[in-house]
Amino acid sequence: MVVFYAYVLKDKDSDEIARHLKVISYIEDLGHKIEKYVFIFNADSVVDSHDNILDPRDVLNRLKKSDVFVGEMSRASQTLGFLLATALYLGKPSLYLYERSTFGKPGAPLMDNPSRLLTISSYDQDGLRDCLEKFFSRAAIKMRSAKTTFVSTKQIDEYLDRLVGNGASSRGEVIRGILENAIESENKKNIA
Repeated sequence: MVVFYAYVLKDKDSDEIARHLKVISYIEDLGHKIEKYVFIFNADSVVDSHDNILDPRDVLNRLKKSDVFVGEMSRASQTLGFLLATALYLGKPSLYLYERSTFGKPGAPLMDNPSRLLTISSYDQDGLRDCLEKFFSRAAIKMRSAKTTFVSTKQIDEYLDRLVGNGASSRGEVIRGILENAIESENKKNIA
């Protein structure tokens, strides 16, 4: 897969750079190609690791050409949020990744709005590779997914409307969640 990997550095702090190089290394070790991977934000522009100002159109074109989006959100920013939203809009499986020891955990707007394309994961250095492996495995499945037609009944519509009214994002997300939970439950039974 072609991975659009994005993160923010406040400055060229060597500890932060080492953390991101580890993420990059794991992504490449898992057999994926990284399309674009470093952003150092200053007050007015996005620059790469060589202090080259990036053309926003080039950044978006590279995102469009990628298969998945991985945003290391330990140091979140509006631009990273925009890239995540754009990736989801483009139908790309997306990983919101943050180190447990930071304040990168997303707020309620993201946590309470499930999307079949969005995975939110915290990590520590020991669990980072596993976290990335799980995301890429799920992303491969999501990339092969397709839409289907579903004829409902009044009773099902009322039930789905109640669930959507309780914070679910859409009827489709609710149905998908119910089916995914049933499949997971059945798989666990078959393993035991």
